[in-house]
Amino acid sequence: MAYNRNKLIVYGAAGIVIALAVLAFLPTRTETNVATGVSLELIQGYGFQTVKISEDAVAIESLVIDIDGIEAQMPSGEWLRISDGGSWDIWSELETTYAIETYVLGYSRIRLFFDPDGSSVTLADGSMVQFGVSSIPLEINLKEPYVGESTDVDLRLSLGQGTGSNYVLPDLMIELGTSKLSAEIVE
Repeated sequence: MAYNRNKLIVYGAAGIVIALAVLAFLPTRTETNVATGVSLELIQGYGFQTVKISEDAVAIESLVIDIDGIEAQMPSGEWLRISDGGSWDIWSELETTYAIETYVLGYSRIRLFFDPDGSSVTLADGSMVQFGVSSIPLEINLKEPYVGESTDVDLRLSLGQGTGSNYVLPDLMIELGTSKLSAEIVE
């Protein structure tokens, strides 16, 4: 099959002109809008990391996590549910206490389960934003294994020893924060 050189040049030039016309008339966006989002990452054996990405410099007013249940690891290695948990605003309350409903002796590790649907973030301007919480449970060592005699005890969870940083990019603000979570049995 023989190729006609003139036809090849004409069709090639026409294809280039059509491609340039399509590119020239395609609608383009000159700016990108980022919806404010906050996520809570779990750091096993340590605590939480919060990540907020936004175009605005509006601060977080409250960050409520819903602890769906708490388990303790028995000396045998099996896990036993000890509390139903509850809500905790980790942004404004550095400490919370949950009643232990099942008496267990000698455990030194707990596991927290989170309900993503019961968790929420409210910003200083009153708006609520998208919030992501992992469905993987968080395991934390107790400060000391509980070996007391009392059956009327509570689990105290405390946040502290965290770090925070802000990164400002053109039209984008990223806030990172980590908080160490500690747990102890109190009578």
